[in-house]
Amino acid sequence: MIDSDRPFRIGMFIDGFTFQKVNNFYLHFHWVRSRIKLSGLRNFVMHQVRGLCPAGKPMVMEAHYYHPYLDPAKDGGKTYEGSRRFGERLQENGIQMHYLSRWIDFRSQGNCDLINDIRMFASFDEIDVVVLVTTQGFYADVAKMLQKQQIPLYLLGWNFDYTDSKTSFHWRTDSCLRERASRYFPMDQVMECRPGNSAARQLFLSQKNLREAEAKLAY
Repeated sequence: MIDSDRPFRIGMFIDGFTFQKVNNFYLHFHWVRSRIKLSGLRNFVMHQVRGLCPAGKPMVMEAHYYHPYLDPAKDGGKTYEGSRRFGERLQENGIQMHYLSRWIDFRSQGNCDLINDIRMFASFDEIDVVVLVTTQGFYADVAKMLQKQQIPLYLLGWNFDYTDSKTSFHWRTDSCLRERASRYFPMDQVMECRPGNSAARQLFLSQKNLREAEAKLAY
């Protein structure tokens, strides 16, 4: 139940494993050759959930990014500088980064920190809608829990294919997770360049290739 005296609260939870794979696809294997724009992602989410917010009520977002690895600063890892810069970009866009609290094989069980945080926010009635950015089926039980607590789940997922050297990759959003979501956004379609598709323009950091493609399509 939404308290009339407080803002409408959005919880965005980004699975870093999925986000890294998707970002890599758009930067290196998609014709757009661009990273995802974090501010554009936030704006897209705010726009999509606006319909759930009661008229006249302000919206606030609690946004979290769950890195798929331990903090490299703790062991002097070579990736520390890149992770630090990415963390700064997240912070500039109002997104808090979380490294793994302990090593787990996230490829077989998902990110436990992400799962526990969603459960905590839901249990203490601190969130009105959950926006989950992932393709992984490990979070289907979280979706089921949110259903029971009548908290809407908006899922942002991707389907795409590409070839890296001689290996072909087929990336798909888990069907069970997709079915349990209140609403599913096929981001691979949302982010395709079409005439008048403002979503694609706001979701990519680089605009040069988008403008060239739009010009060709218009012609």
